Amino acid sequence: MRIFPIPQSARFFKTYNSQIQADVSFNMRSFANFQNLRNSEHAQLEIRELAQEMLELVKNIEGSPFKHTLEAWGETQVEKINIVEY
Repeated sequence: MRIFPIPQSARFFKTYNSQIQADVSFNMRSFANFQNLRNSEHAQLEIRELAQEMLELVKNIEGSPFKHTLEAWGETQVEKINIVEY
């Protein structure tokens, strides 16, 4: 008999004062894959919000070092990502 019907249940028992912080790094291909998976209507809401915030941070880096990459990636990925609704 399973006490918790879904694996995500454990996160509700973790208090805010015990949350962790993590630094992550991506290459652009991995970032695109992360966005495709986690910034979709099928992703968990909290993860989707995180993915959207990450995309905005990348778009707004001073000097726009990823401007051309995001434009090339644009119509197929970024535009699709920005359309995601809750």
